[in-house]
Parts: sequence; structure tokens; C-alpha cells
Amino acid sequence: MEAPPRTTEGTASVTQEREQTLEHLLVRERSARRQAEALLGHKTHALYQANEVLQRTLSNLEGTISERTRALARTLVDLRGLAYFDGLTGAANRRLYRERLTMALAEARHGNGLALLCIDLDDFKHVNDCYGHSAGDEILRRLANRLRDGLGCGDTIARLAGDQFGVLLTGTNSPEAVLGTAENLRSRVAEAIYPTDLGVPVIVRCSIGIAQYPEHGENADALTSAADTAMYQAKRSGKDCTIRYDALLGQVQRQQFELEQALWAAIADEQFDLYYQPKITLEGGTRRTVGFEALLRWQHPLRGLLEPAEFIPFAESRRLIVPLGEWVLNRACRDARALLDAGLEFGSISINVTARQVAYPGFIRQVEAALRQTELPGCRLQLEITESVLIDDTARALDLFDALQELGVRVCLDDFGTRHASFGYLRRFSFDVLKIDRSFIDSLPDDPINVAIIESILPIAEKLGMTTVVEGVETTAQLEFLSARGCHTFQGFLFARPMPLPEACAYLA
Repeated sequence: MEAPPRTTEGTASVTQEREQTLEHLLVRERSARRQAEALLGHKTHALYQANEVLQRTLSNLEGTISERTRALARTLVDLRGLAYFDGLTGAANRRLYRERLTMALAEARHGNGLALLCIDLDDFKHVNDCYGHSAGDEILRRLANRLRDGLGCGDTIARLAGDQFGVLLTGTNSPEAVLGTAENLRSRVAEAIYPTDLGVPVIVRCSIGIAQYPEHGENADALTSAADTAMYQAKRSGKDCTIRYDALLGQVQRQQFELEQALWAAIADEQFDLYYQPKITLEGGTRRTVGFEALLRWQHPLRGLLEPAEFIPFAESRRLIVPLGEWVLNRACRDARALLDAGLEFGSISINVTARQVAYPGFIRQVEAALRQTELPGCRLQLEITESVLIDDTARALDLFDALQELGVRVCLDDFGTRHASFGYLRRFSFDVLKIDRSFIDSLPDDPINVAIIESILPIAEKLGMTTVVEGVETTAQLEFLSARGCHTFQGFLFARPMPLPEACAYLA
């Protein structure tokens, strides 16, 4: 069946409708294009702004990186300075000194000269104590500059410790040239220094030790040790001098170190013992024991029984005398308590006390503790001191006498007349006992000078109320001479030799 034909009005209507639709689409397309162009413009502008920000950020970042790189480089320089140089004086530190010494040794093995100087300022602690650490630091800086100015361009000055410097000399094999340099440096140190705001000159002295390659060592450790040893020998020789290393110095130092270690071990391992020598009185014609002197012995594991003269002076020089003296004090009090508990009458036990022990701040506390722990009456303990205790610190000695008197402990002036003792000490200090040294007894009764000395001492001691003890009595003639002149307390081989505690108990029984 055929479709009906379209009319003219119908065709026009369709055409109009299509045109309207197309117009509408064109309007929408133009609107969308304007919106797209606007959005593109906005985004383009935003992108441009972001790019500008990014460029500025990048530029700032590049500047920051550059600055931080420079700062890092400066820090690395500073760290190298801290790692290799002393912050106070600007001298090389121990690390750089060691590295340069290692390099110099390599060159020295091909014929280049090499020497080390160890320079230690004498008593520099007094400078800090008197003028303060600020002035002390300034003095150290100036001294380091003086030492640096006295060296060649290939030499090194290093600060090794607070007041100790090391010098590395290269290019010389002559001992005379090295000694000349050392003496020149010592003279430079001794020139007066005027610290800022101090107003007074300060003069510093130094001790110098010299070691040369290869005579005194072929490696860094050996050379350093040799220079150090020589420096300490300069200290022991009176300070303010220069000493060249000698193999004998090293041997002595090793022996002293070994002795020090052995003494510490002996204290810890109880290798010591006390031997007792009786003090005898003949008053009334009857021999009676009125006391013992405790004498230290060291049962050395290799050398056998050693007497005090073989180790006490060394112990005192190394301050070992303080713990060793405390051991003697405690042991003597324990032995005295043992004698009392055994019902044996012995008078008192005396122990020798050195100036260094008395100078120890805790000395009186040690005495108090020993008496308290053993429940020993103070009158059973006697301390024998020499006049060096009185000379070193008179004020402390007076305080010591007062404290011991409160404890009931008696004090004996030992070795009277052998050093600086004078009758002025007998007047000023309240000694209970005066002990006359054996050096005045050996030649009695034939030596007129010693006879006169003894005849002068005995009546003065009696009038001052002191008991007089004479040590070193070995002959009947000596005993008779002393007894006839009023001395009634004796100690010596004529009566008994020092003995361990069990024998002392048997002696008293």
C-alpha cells in the first residue's frame, strides 16, 4: 500500500524544525568553545604562574644548595682542624703528631735525621691555681707560639697533654744540634710572660727529654717512650733541664714500674707481715717488756723476705705509702688486740708513720677506725714520727697532736738528731716519747762527741716529762753507759731481734 504524498506545509515545517535544531547546536557549540577557550586561558595562566613559582623555587634551591655546600666545606675544614689541631694553642694534636712521626720515620730509614723532644712545663698547676685557668690558657697559647717560632719549617710542635708538648725535629742527625735546639726552646719558655689584665710577669720553666732515631728506638712507640722517660728523669734531676735518653734510664723505669705493680699486688694479696722488736726497761733492776715496735716485712714471691729499706722509700715516692701504712696500722691494732685477748701484757705497739701519711686528709679517720674496729684502747698504740712531719706542715702537725691526744694515742719523736730536729720541737710539740737514733749509739762509750750529745739529750727529755728510748743497743758496754746516765728503756739486738707475732707471744709468756 503506497504512503500518502507530503504536503507543502508539512515539508516546510520539517525544514524549519531542522534549522532550529541546527541553530541550537551551533549556539551550544559556540558557547562550549568560549568556555573551553576561557578554561584554556585560565589553565595557561595558572601554568605560567606555577612555572614562575617553580623557577623561583629552583633558583632559591640552587642558592641554598650552594650555600650549604660551602658551609659543608667549611665544616669539613673545621672538623679537620678539630681532628688534627689543638683547639687552644693551634699546635698539632696527638693524632697529627703521630701521623707526621710515622711519615718522618719512613724518610729517616733512608737517611733523613729524626729526633723527638718531650717538653713538660714544671709546676704549671701552680700557675692555674694562683692566676686562674684563663691566664693559664693565655700562657699556654703564648708558649706554643714561642716553641713554634723556634723550629724549622719541616718541624712539628704538638700539644700532647694539658701542659706537655712534643716536638718532631727532622733533617738532623747531630746530637749536638738537637741538644742546641732543645736548649733554645727551654730558654724561650723561661722568658717572662705578661698575661693580659694580670699586671705581673709570669715565668715558666720546663723539663725536656730527647730521643733520636735510630739510637733510642726504631719505631714511633719506642721513640715516644724514650723521650718521655728522659723527660721524667729531667724532672727527678731537679727540673728546668734537658736530658738525653740513655738505655739505663729505660731499664730503671721498667724496674720501678714492675716494683710499683708488685707492691699493689702485695697489698691486695697480703704478702706483708709485721715483725716485732721489744722495748725493754731495766727500772728497779728487773728486765720488763714495755712495748714493741712493729717492723714491716715483705714476703716477696721471688726475692724472699724483704726489709723496709728495700721498698718503703719507693712506696713513699709513689704515694703507695698511704694504703700500705693503713695496712700496717690495721694489722698492728689487730695484733695488739690478740695479745690482750691472750692475757699478755706488752705495754704498747708503736708503728712508723711518714710525712706523706700524715699529710693524707683521712689519716686521723684511719687511726680512729683501726682502734674502733679492734676495740683497742688508744694508749696501746704509739706513732713514731720523724721531724720531717713537723717541718713539712707545722700547723697540720699541731692539729695532728691534738687529735691523737683526744684518742689517747702516744706520739714518739723518732730518729732525734739525725736530720733537722732541734730542741725547739721538743718545746713546741707535746711528745710522749723521745727516741735517740742508733747512729749516736754505735760508737759508745768511746766517742766523746756522741757521749756529749747523749749526756745533753737525756736530762732535757727527763725534765720535759718524756720517756727516752734508745735504739740500736747491741753491747753490754753501751747498756751500762746509758743506764748510768738515767736511760732505762732500750731496743736492740742485745735483747732481741725482730720476730713474728707467734714468737712475740712466746717471748712475753
